[in-house]
Amino acid sequence: MPKKPRGGLIALKAAGLTIAFLLAGLYCLVWYRTWSPFLDDGPFHGVNRVDIPDGKPDQVFGIYGGLKLEVFDPHQDEPAPTVQSKNGRDEVLWCIYAVADGMTNTTVRRIRFKDWRHFPFKQPRAYGMIEWTYGREASWWFIARDGRLVDYWYSW
Repeated sequence: MPKKPRGGLIALKAAGLTIAFLLAGLYCLVWYRTWSPFLDDGPFHGVNRVDIPDGKPDQVFGIYGGLKLEVFDPHQDEPAPTVQSKNGRDEVLWCIYAVADGMTNTTVRRIRFKDWRHFPFKQPRAYGMIEWTYGREASWWFIARDGRLVDYWYSW
């Protein structure tokens, strides 16, 4: 009995595997981009606030180890939203105006945190969205394991 040519079936399987690897690679790239700034504006460190804001925060966002980030939208006389970090005992670890320090003619109007990740061998980070001079963009906040603010980045 003569053998049937199987070249078409092998080519179809190879094409399917190629497409699967390309889609998996694209997924990994999108996932990595979501959690890592690349060619974005930053790093920023903010301007330390002398006073702690009073009143209820506009957002409270819990992250690892009982830490939480509190966001206060800016009032008329403030340069940017306030972001402060508190530990599990409700003590303020740091409190800043989240300005794009070093950049001129920029205004940050609003920040909202969406998610956070804790990576092995990398600094934990919170991901959020900002509304600023350049529109609605992504924001990455790198926070050390001890709760200290390392820096933050804004997308462009």
